[in-house]
Amino acid sequence: MKRREGAEDRTKTHTALLCLILALVVAAGVLLRVMWLDRLTGINGDEAWYGALAQRWAAGDLTLWRTPSGNFPGPLQPTMVMLGQFILPGEFLVLRIPTVLSSLIAMALAWRIGKQHFDVASGRLALLVMAVIPANIAYARFGWDPSHSGMMILVGVSLALARRLTLTSLTFALALWTHPTNVFAAPFLLLIFAAAERLSGDLRLLAPRVAVLTLLMSLFTLAMMTTASQAGKFVEPEAILGRLASPDELLTFVLLLGRLMAGEPWFIALAGSGYGVLMPLIDTIGLAAIAGMLWFTVRTVSRGGLSLSGGVMLGWLATVLSYALVAGHSPLNAPTERYAFVLIAPTALALALTLRAVVASAVGTWREAVLITATGAAFLVATIALYLVPLATRDLRMHVAFRTGPVEPKQAAARWIGADARRRGPALVVAENWWLYWPLAYRLAGQGTTMIDVQAQPHAAARAVGGRRLDVVFAGSRSDAQLRARGTARLAWTSRGSDGRAIVRVWESGIKS
Repeated sequence: MKRREGAEDRTKTHTALLCLILALVVAAGVLLRVMWLDRLTGINGDEAWYGALAQRWAAGDLTLWRTPSGNFPGPLQPTMVMLGQFILPGEFLVLRIPTVLSSLIAMALAWRIGKQHFDVASGRLALLVMAVIPANIAYARFGWDPSHSGMMILVGVSLALARRLTLTSLTFALALWTHPTNVFAAPFLLLIFAAAERLSGDLRLLAPRVAVLTLLMSLFTLAMMTTASQAGKFVEPEAILGRLASPDELLTFVLLLGRLMAGEPWFIALAGSGYGVLMPLIDTIGLAAIAGMLWFTVRTVSRGGLSLSGGVMLGWLATVLSYALVAGHSPLNAPTERYAFVLIAPTALALALTLRAVVASAVGTWREAVLITATGAAFLVATIALYLVPLATRDLRMHVAFRTGPVEPKQAAARWIGADARRRGPALVVAENWWLYWPLAYRLAGQGTTMIDVQAQPHAAARAVGGRRLDVVFAGSRSDAQLRARGTARLAWTSRGSDGRAIVRVWESGIKS
């Protein structure tokens, strides 16, 4: 009796320790999603475009229904930003709150899926992986449509596991509307739905219900391909056949998939640097993780057929293989990594179930606590060191649009221009490119400012007559050098980063007739 009571006490202690460690790791993941959200990274022109779209919608102007790439804007980002405008109009923070919420919901869904349909340990590991994967942290801080993909896919998984045929198909349609690349989640959702149907007991309905879901998904996919401007460029039969005949292509894809999960392309795209000399170690760990997932897929299917675990693992494998054949490995590299974000949620869920199998005999013990601590710490430290720190210290290797300072440079420029207009009257504001134009247009909306994107409208500024002109440029750019050399403009204002170096400059001049 005493021995049994002692074992129960140890179990309770280990469980409490596990919960504490997981809570700390998840809290750290949430903190990395929200700290300095309005300025790290610097606001991208794409994010601000959604803000400007939301402002139009809020004003009753529903004429703009295409993104700059030619797709329909997703329903979540502009709608949520539009609602945010009523609370914090024109603030950059509003652009990113929707994707943070989406990321947090995805974490909660991962926990619920694991706990309800597998076991508590699976729920813990699913929550852990979704909380700390660098891609999820980075895109939670990035306000555009692809950032909502993880949540939409996991909503679909929840409905597929619940055997809700109509709602699963409609969620898939909504995921396609959110971003066309979510089409690759179709086999993931379909096989999970098939597994849930198989376990329901009525096998007579299995084939017809799966067939109906397949038909609905196919129709939604066809509709997406006729409306998305660039959907067809990925479907090239010759390229697909070439990939089928080339084992090297598949090996490269597997290698890059490991790097994708480790955050390498996100770090390079958003912060300008990756793992560097540690890349061989990261590749080894990534290949080992994928090999482990393949092992668990084979073991699960060979032992239990299309069980729920088998559905998740086969669905993950089908999604990965379909992506590898249709899109290839190129989108897994920076700066096109956003097209591969669809792979994150399926791979995270499959990885969680694989880790659950690895710690099968150690569930609820200190060894599971060590696994959670090591996994969480590794991903979080990498995100801090290779993402947040370079951004906070203004690493010059990053894209110019992402450079930032104690105040987001484009927001600071807009505040200065607004204050200048109130004091001296409005001026024509000329932004040197997309990355400056849309953040300024979003922030200055409703203030009577006339704005021109000189890159998109090179002759518009030259035709303007009278008044003052404010050229907003990135420090060190060609336009900045030309304005300095021309001698007809004066430097009116400069935004500086944490290290004191200039990021955005405003030059003032008279407008030539």
